[in-house]
Amino acid sequence: MHVGGYAPTGVAPWVVIGGMIIALVTCAVINQYEAIRFLGARSEWDFKMAGVVASVVTAAILWMNVCLGPLAHSQFPGLEIIDQAYPLLVKSFLPAGLVGLVAAGYSTFDSIGIGISSLFVRDIYARFIVQNGTDAHYKKVGQISIPCILALGFLYVPFLDQGMVVLFLRLAGAITVPLMTVMLMGVFTYVRRETCVVGLTMGLVYGISAIVVDRYGWNVPIW
Repeated sequence: MHVGGYAPTGVAPWVVIGGMIIALVTCAVINQYEAIRFLGARSEWDFKMAGVVASVVTAAILWMNVCLGPLAHSQFPGLEIIDQAYPLLVKSFLPAGLVGLVAAGYSTFDSIGIGISSLFVRDIYARFIVQNGTDAHYKKVGQISIPCILALGFLYVPFLDQGMVVLFLRLAGAITVPLMTVMLMGVFTYVRRETCVVGLTMGLVYGISAIVVDRYGWNVPIW
């Protein structure tokens, strides 16, 4: 089964497909925006049913997303840059009004910056730096941190030359998989809570080093 050329030489397609499934599942589980929505449920039953409904809808949407690849390959047979497929399909088949709605649907950059800012202020700044500040003080720190966080987002740009899917999978391996592993260990084992910091740190170090190695083409074993 062809997987679009994203697999390094010597990696079986089923490994790539399985890895993408793991990346998608872990991203949905550890994503704070998903968790916040679920925690707003009225009861445990509503929580579970929301998960079931969201999973079915997400699976259908992901299937449609996957279908865009073969459709773009058929419509634009000479396409060399894979990441151009989606914008070309949008430009070719959607009227101007719907193109605007699609663009608006992807404009989550600012909301993500606000979410990360709130996490920084409450989980790091208010706990370890200034513990007894006023609400006005924390609000000011949050406002200052937002543009800094958005600026840090541009650090991803040099790593986009290999394609957005490759970058997403690399980030999933560097961030979401280590977080998911720590969460699973906490749920299903009696491991000491302090060990999560060690495990998460090692996972992040390995994942980020893999991104750097892949970006600069250093000669290391494929494993």
